[in-house]
Amino acid sequence: MLVSVKKQFLFLFIFFLCFCNKADTEPPTITISSPLNNETFQIPCNINVIGTTQDNINIDRIEIDLVSENSATIIQKLEIDADTNYFKFDISLAINDRLLNSGNYYINIKSFDENQNISSSYISLNINELPRFLVSQYYILGNHNMAQLYELDSNSNLQLRYSNIGNYKSSLVNSKHQYFFFLNDQMGWSIDPINFNSLWDLSSNISFFNLFTGISKTNNNDQTHLCFSDGRLFTINKEGNIINAIYSTNQESFGAFYVDNDLVLMESYSNTIQKQIVVFFRQSGIEKKRINIDADVIKIIPINHQQYMIIANQLNKTLLKIYDENLNILFTETELLNSEVLDVLKLNNHILLGTSNGVLTYNLDSKTLNNLNPNLVAQKFVYDEYSENLYLICGKELWNYSSISNLNLVNTFNDSIKDYLLLYNK
Repeated sequence: MLVSVKKQFLFLFIFFLCFCNKADTEPPTITISSPLNNETFQIPCNINVIGTTQDNINIDRIEIDLVSENSATIIQKLEIDADTNYFKFDISLAINDRLLNSGNYYINIKSFDENQNISSSYISLNINELPRFLVSQYYILGNHNMAQLYELDSNSNLQLRYSNIGNYKSSLVNSKHQYFFFLNDQMGWSIDPINFNSLWDLSSNISFFNLFTGISKTNNNDQTHLCFSDGRLFTINKEGNIINAIYSTNQESFGAFYVDNDLVLMESYSNTIQKQIVVFFRQSGIEKKRINIDADVIKIIPINHQQYMIIANQLNKTLLKIYDENLNILFTETELLNSEVLDVLKLNNHILLGTSNGVLTYNLDSKTLNNLNPNLVAQKFVYDEYSENLYLICGKELWNYSSISNLNLVNTFNDSIKDYLLLYNK
């Protein structure tokens, strides 16, 4: 009888022990009181995340982050230690990213108990981006040997901001990453638009020596392409680091160029007579094909899939040629006699031509030329993609063109206008 009692006691003890050691599989619960689902916020803003989490045993920690629709992290994960079975949280998420786009975003809240059971709760938000606005207008004025950067103040007066540009070659403004980029005959460098201090320069990475021939930037404004006549094309990022390079074959020289999605079209020549359009693969720099051209290329412009317009000068005339990259054929579509083209811009289905005989427009659909103004010699076109305004730099004058009001004089200076730069907040 005593043995039987002992067996019963042992059985109850083992049962009790197993019951106590049974693994906890119940996850915590999460209750969110703020923000409301599908609530709308305007950048800049603070989003207060308020709620509670509860567990049957003990909560170890909670994690909160903000993600986009494709799960990209917008605000890095915040971890909060709890060590209690009931925890109330009140966290403020500051959203002040000026480059964040409008869209749907999600606050992701996770609660972990001591056995790493997890619960998740998502709150959908509508976030409106920071409105874009014009910060200021800048002019680069000067002569061949010296150029200076001026800002147009609220009273329409020029204020000197930067006077160390030197023998000016080219420039651009990057509103997305907030810097100016200048090139002279010796180097290229960037400055910030607040204190006008130098951010970075290319003197240690790229040799210039008056070989610079052209500049362009990608549509997303994250990369800039620099071309040099000794057969070098560099791509730099917003920090000024070289991230890609293309070199000429057979020590050929480079001229005008266009960087497409996967290809680079380049004017290449071994002498002033034998010139070619060479197509390179953009990433590898390997040559894909080439074709002869008997003119000095000024601009290469995409017009449709695998077709490009090549605008070139040949003796005393301007040629508008079509290059079909797929078929590798080149033919002349239009000739302008007794003309020299200085700059070209594609605007919708029109090509604007700044020539020695005035400003012309070429309709890509009807293939017709129109004389916009025979008296203005536009050395450079400046197109503001945000306001959709077109500006013409004509010596010491800046003109504005629109299809509604035609041409209007904007400003006149004593020195030649090298560039007109519009800085936006993003």
